[in-house]
Amino acid sequence: AYAQIREARKMLTQQQQELDKQKAALDAQAAKVEAAIAFGLMTPEEAAAARAQIAAAREQLTAAQAQLDAARTQLEGREAQLEKASDEANQMLWENQEKLDEAKKTLDEKRQELEDAKQELADGRQELEDAKQELADGWADYYSGKAAAEQKIADAEQELADAKQAYQDGEVKLADAKREAEQELADAYQKLVDGQRTIEENEQKLTDGEQELADGEQKLAEAQETYDKNAAEFEKAKQSAQKELDEAYA
Repeated sequence: AYAQIREARKMLTQQQQELDKQKAALDAQAAKVEAAIAFGLMTPEEAAAARAQIAAAREQLTAAQAQLDAARTQLEGREAQLEKASDEANQMLWENQEKLDEAKKTLDEKRQELEDAKQELADGRQELEDAKQELADGWADYYSGKAAAEQKIADAEQELADAKQAYQDGEVKLADAKREAEQELADAYQKLVDGQRTIEENEQKLTDGEQELADGEQKLAEAQETYDKNAAEFEKAKQSAQKELDEAYA
């Protein structure tokens, strides 16, 4: 799109240069006519006709200049719109990237919390196995010393109860961590969806801007066609005036 704008601007500059040349040529032609009139080389009718042709050519050049000015203004407007759409799109992309980075950071934190909960659960299981072993050892010692064994069994049963409670607590923590992680994943996915929708909207804005540029180029082409037509008419009028002037000098 920017290459098309540069090409259009280059074309307008070339057309302005050509128009300036034609204006200078017309001024020179008008000076010759006035000189011929001053020296009495043209009849009043010829002088009136020559001046009318020059005035008509000047009006055509003025109309062509107005068309070039309008095309230049329109092109500048399209360029400003495209710049604005590009800046907005870049800003949106930057903001969406920040949101994505924040979501990834949150997910990493929740994953770590989940791993910590899994480790606590594994530790609880190990404590449960240790308590079971102590209970088995207590029953073995029971036969060698009932009183001491009963106390040991009671202690082991208490440790087993504590281990079971710790295991249950670990399961609750794991469930809570899993539920929070799932919610964070769902929120992050929604942020990703929103970011994608924003990017698509910005792409549509860029597409609209390019379409407006294409419309402007079409109008520029129409202005070029009108300019070429006016230039041809001007050249024809200039040749006619030159012919009359040559005949007057002859």
